[in-house]
Amino acid sequence: MIAENEMMELLLEACPSFRPTWEVLFGEQKKSATELFPGVVTVSFGRHLTRMFNRCDTKHFPDIFSAVERLFVEGDAPAQACAFGLLEELREISNVGRPTEPDRFRQFLGPYSADKWDDLIRYWHLVEAHFPCKARQSRSGDVLPVDPDSIQDPRLRRLARALCQSGRPANRSPEAEI
Repeated sequence: MIAENEMMELLLEACPSFRPTWEVLFGEQKKSATELFPGVVTVSFGRHLTRMFNRCDTKHFPDIFSAVERLFVEGDAPAQACAFGLLEELREISNVGRPTEPDRFRQFLGPYSADKWDDLIRYWHLVEAHFPCKARQSRSGDVLPVDPDSIQDPRLRRLARALCQSGRPANRSPEAEI
């Protein structure tokens, strides 16, 4: 089992180019990765991966996303939540500014991570279908309807069902359910 205090080192070994950013951000602080990762680290690491992708610097992506897959499969609950948060951050970054095709990241994901990615995409399509005025439209402008039962992850499916029943989004993001 990959414990919360081991996960950041796993990601840094897979993505050595992020280590200088990690050192600048956190230096000698002795906080656990779980305390750091959900906020600043998830955003910083997600942006770092997006910049790498935009530079066509993807040679380490198989190792990076293999580490993310390991966090899902072998990680304790905090490690899994951080992996999920990273996927959510990549999805969000892909929709802002200079959009990156979100499915381009999918090609690097392992099977479990890909299932989580697909669930996230379905969940946000569902949110967009219920709130089109606040939704970020796809490049084509379409908002696709999604059946909540098509979402495999039980926590996301529960949030999606609640959304459909109440007609308003849950008060927390999907990663808060993990």
